[in-house]
Amino acid sequence: MSKRFTRLLAVMLGFALVVSACGSDDDEAAAPAATTAAPAATTAAPAATEAPEPPAEPVSVGLVFDIGGRGDQSFNDSAYAGLERAANELGAAISDASPNSDGSNRAELLRLSADVNDLVIGVGFLFADTMTEVAAEYPDTSFGIIDGWVEAPNVASLGFAEHEGSFLVGVAAGLKTAVDTIGFIGGVDIGLIGKFEAGFIAGVNIVNPDATVMVEYISAPPDFSGFNAPDRGREIALSMFEKGADIVYHAAGGSGAGLFEAAKSFSEDSGSKVWAIGVDQDQYTTADEAVREYILTSMLKHVEVAVFNTIRAVGEGTFQGGGQTFDLSVDGVGYATTGGFIDDIVGELEDFKAKIINKSIAVPTEPGERAVVLPDLGGRVVTIAVDNAYLPFAYIPADTGVAKGWDYDAMDEVCARLNCVPSFQEFAWDGTIIATGEGQFDMAGGGITITEARDEVVDFSISFISTDQKILVAKGDSEIGSRADLEASDCNVGSQTGTTNYDLSVDVVGEGRIVAFESFAFAVQALVTGDVCAVIMDDVAGQGYQGENADSVDMLDESLQSDPLGWAFTEGSDLVAPFNAAIQSMKDDGSLAALNGKYFGTAFVITYDDIGDGAYAEEAAVPVPGGTLVQASTQVGNSINHGLASGVGIGNPSSKIFASLVHLDPDWQPQPYLAESWEVSEDDLTVTLHLVEGATFHDGVPITSADVKFSIEAIQANHPFTGMWAPLESIDTPDDLTVVLNLATEHPALWIAMSDVLMPVMPKHIMGDTPLSEMKGHPNNTAALEGDLITVGSGPFVLTEWNKESKIVLEAYEDFFIPDRPYLDSIIYLIVPDEDAALLGLESGEYDTAGYASVLNEQKVQNNPDIAAVPALSGVGPLNHLQFNLANEVISDIRVRQAIAYTIDRDYIINTLHQGFTEEALGGIHPDSPFYNSDVERYDVDLDKARTLLAEAGYADGLELKIHYIPGVNEQQLHVAEYIAAALSEVGVSVEVVQSADTGQWVGIFFGGPDAWQMTMTSYFNWGDPVIGVQRAYECANIIVSFFVNNSAYCNERVDELLYAAAAESDFGDRKVLYDEFQEITAEELPFYNINAMPIYGASQLDVMNLPTGPWGGLSGMENVWLDR
Repeated sequence: MSKRFTRLLAVMLGFALVVSACGSDDDEAAAPAATTAAPAATTAAPAATEAPEPPAEPVSVGLVFDIGGRGDQSFNDSAYAGLERAANELGAAISDASPNSDGSNRAELLRLSADVNDLVIGVGFLFADTMTEVAAEYPDTSFGIIDGWVEAPNVASLGFAEHEGSFLVGVAAGLKTAVDTIGFIGGVDIGLIGKFEAGFIAGVNIVNPDATVMVEYISAPPDFSGFNAPDRGREIALSMFEKGADIVYHAAGGSGAGLFEAAKSFSEDSGSKVWAIGVDQDQYTTADEAVREYILTSMLKHVEVAVFNTIRAVGEGTFQGGGQTFDLSVDGVGYATTGGFIDDIVGELEDFKAKIINKSIAVPTEPGERAVVLPDLGGRVVTIAVDNAYLPFAYIPADTGVAKGWDYDAMDEVCARLNCVPSFQEFAWDGTIIATGEGQFDMAGGGITITEARDEVVDFSISFISTDQKILVAKGDSEIGSRADLEASDCNVGSQTGTTNYDLSVDVVGEGRIVAFESFAFAVQALVTGDVCAVIMDDVAGQGYQGENADSVDMLDESLQSDPLGWAFTEGSDLVAPFNAAIQSMKDDGSLAALNGKYFGTAFVITYDDIGDGAYAEEAAVPVPGGTLVQASTQVGNSINHGLASGVGIGNPSSKIFASLVHLDPDWQPQPYLAESWEVSEDDLTVTLHLVEGATFHDGVPITSADVKFSIEAIQANHPFTGMWAPLESIDTPDDLTVVLNLATEHPALWIAMSDVLMPVMPKHIMGDTPLSEMKGHPNNTAALEGDLITVGSGPFVLTEWNKESKIVLEAYEDFFIPDRPYLDSIIYLIVPDEDAALLGLESGEYDTAGYASVLNEQKVQNNPDIAAVPALSGVGPLNHLQFNLANEVISDIRVRQAIAYTIDRDYIINTLHQGFTEEALGGIHPDSPFYNSDVERYDVDLDKARTLLAEAGYADGLELKIHYIPGVNEQQLHVAEYIAAALSEVGVSVEVVQSADTGQWVGIFFGGPDAWQMTMTSYFNWGDPVIGVQRAYECANIIVSFFVNNSAYCNERVDELLYAAAAESDFGDRKVLYDEFQEITAEELPFYNINAMPIYGASQLDVMNLPTGPWGGLSGMENVWLDR
């Protein structure tokens, strides 16, 4: 018999005796536990997730309740719910017991439970002293304490952010009160219950500063009866109602029952309804039915989550002692909506919840303190200068090429709290202070030491950390072991110019012995080669250099001085105060200490060896103006303007000819371009854009707000992405450089719609003479297609040649609004329809860049050290589909489409044709999107069913069909089309695979009427958000004669309802529900048979520098690309 099974038998027998012995005391004093939080809990607790498979030998768990035991309809019952869930989902062997009325046998119960269980949980802070004693006696047993703190390696102290949940019900009370008088009843006057009071009153005050909150406690220590005195609770509540309160919140355990009775009786007697707010559980569901209509809401404290998670951790072997806090971020606390009494204010409550989670609001834990509310910068873009070359503040790992570091993480955290958008700008260190002081950047990062001299040029934030200045010496150097040794020597010291380290070096050895370098990297190299004997630098940077040169460099322990570091801001900047407030809040809540521990402690092991060659701002080759970039393009569009038509073949050159309002960074955040700044109203319905001054079209005419308004209206009238601007109600242009967008509903994809490949700014003075509906035919868009080069754009390049058979040539616009941009003299797109040939040309050096969709070609690139893989078009999100033409008589029969679907083996395409490198896509949304739904009709292969459906449709004797495909992407298109033709022959369908000479000829099938095509391989792109790239392919209104629209002629009113609702919905959960149903319907009705997510890759020569890394990749202006030749 196993040890664990023996213990399970014992626990059942032992606890049966204990529970029996304690029964009379329980019946006599059914007092619920005090609800408290662990004062020193520091680790955010994980939210409960799906349970794993039960272990072969179940975990045995003993739960010891606080005074009152099971049946309190509050705290203890919530703990038991977690215990019961563990039994049901994890197979845990559970038992429970309750102490007597005075709790004097707590230690006895803990020991009895520890004798026979793997885990013992005590419910309530009153277990702290006894558990400290018992846990030490049972070091091999795991313990958990709810709402208490025990300092022991085998005890998990499980606390809750009751103040946060209380804040939210306080907001509800402040919004719902009709008389501005509210009450709070505490069970026992202790600091732990004070958290409930503090949070509740802060929540009331933040929305209703005129409201008064009466506070009264039922008892004070050592009298804990206040947690089980319903009569006293009723008495206090009636007194508060009689004094004018119309809402009273209790944190008093079983005494709350008296509050509920008082609310009912007072309402009935006075004729004026008053409200109660419950605690711990949703007390609307647990209280007597007669009082439920008076319970406005309850502050939820998910004790059951803490209990379940702890049991699961023991079973998985991941149990850890120490503190865990269950707060709003993990749904450890919250509020109830049962009864529907606060449904009208849930939106406001969720807004406050989000602000607490992202630390924009700090809720007090001490009564009398107010919530700290950080300033709201309204989505303001903040530009930060960094050199991306200084560990650990800002650097670019060689393996990812994506900049990161302390500054990046800290700015993300600060901007989450302040509602701003960080925009990092790489800039050489030696000019950073001056450039920031002059306003070229809003601020600067990179571990800047705060000095009096610098403070005359810039304004500094409060310090976020101090660093020690130390000495690096050659490894094994016996002569230099201290500052005194260095002063006494006559050797030279290396340092970087313009740094406080340089100034300190002068103080130590005198300027005559200093060898100045442009970077510390050069100084350290001089140390390694023996040209200098020491380098003085910050210890955090020194660790990186020491790690890179572990065999050559040592860092001495002695600290020469300690320097405070801060962020630098333009002098007089209005950002200093809010940033200081955010930094202070990070200090207060411990997040700054955690961040500093991540980067400045021993856990940080990145060295300068781990940074790519191009990362050193001071060592990287300076951008060289000039040169021609030659790109192999497998597609050429039939339009010059991507605002009037869609497609990569159009967007590639067009995004250089026309500038957009914003760029998108790799995190999908908007960055300044033609719009240099913006503000967003609190309700997200008004967006004010400020255009950069001095920007001109290619004919020298200034770009104004009127051009932006005209461009958006032209896009609305012509672009196939009909949902892209649907929420727009009107546009105001109060002056030449200000554009105000007025939205009817929130627009979840607004910044995407205004970015690189979707928002060309067009010249109204040239194109405004044509009705918007006829804009596609305007000469500025079409003349170049016929050889007349009159296109006037707004971007960094001017169109000088367009030959769809051979090449497109763009030349730099000399008066582009960004100084010294573009770097390139020209870009040439050579038309190479076959991507295999394009890659061969790249390998031979004929082309500088090329794009491709073949996983086999991607393998070649990864194995070729002479070319570089470049960021793919992550924002495009292409799907590989078989598209059906429902306007065709044969294909319009859903039985035919279903028969075709039942014949195709999607797994064969992915795993054999694509060798497992592509991803299955079942819905009409890209699988990488959070809105993707995989739980839809799959049409798994069933040839008998396919034959039956064909027979029912009248084609028992066979059927002849044609399938088209997009030329140039053979692996994804031609090969799949050929496979489908072969597969359909198995069910009597003869399929002709129709080849198009180029993309333009393939597009022509959509202009030939219902019989011009029956089905085609195609790839629709998501374009960042379903409202932009997906909606256009399914909505009824977009059945037009064009391409990449609703070419399937599919129309379903319910689908339209879902798409339109999702386009106007900002809540992720609600959007997900809408898009899930949309995918379920369309997967079943088959306007498309969805196959796989189509990869898009890119590669370049090694000397092509600074290719765009945002979601659109090369489908952007490319004004910053240059050639290192």
